[in-house]
Amino acid sequence: GKKAIAFIIQRHAYYDFDSALIHNESLLRYNIRDHWWQCGIERETSLDSMKSGNELPYGKLYAVYGKRILVLDKELPYNPSTKLKADVVILSGNTKNMIEAVKQNIDFKELVFDSSNKPYQVKKWKDDCEKMKIRYHDCRAHAFEMDL
Repeated sequence: GKKAIAFIIQRHAYYDFDSALIHNESLLRYNIRDHWWQCGIERETSLDSMKSGNELPYGKLYAVYGKRILVLDKELPYNPSTKLKADVVILSGNTKNMIEAVKQNIDFKELVFDSSNKPYQVKKWKDDCEKMKIRYHDCRAHAFEMDL
């Protein structure tokens, strides 16, 4: 039920987590650190501390090894004349964005629904994606992984 985004490059994890997750050591250990330990992670760096990613009025855009990852956690303004490009769009924080609006405003390859979204909202998004033949991933089933 929390946002947990990490880019793992070699043995270094760059992360963006909900503050409620960062301040709960048992949740971190159980859901993240044990997995990172198994993956051989040697270093952890908060993306916030690096001032990484471009802060946008409706989220954050990361560029990682030539891939563009857009995290939408606020409502997207309607402006199809200036279409953004992203490899992956992550819908987070129970944003009110509709799939049709995302499709009209962003040129993307795949949508990801993180576990901070309400189940009823994810169900609606999945139904819309099925109708529009849009590729998606629901993080409540298992973590989204992308080769960089």
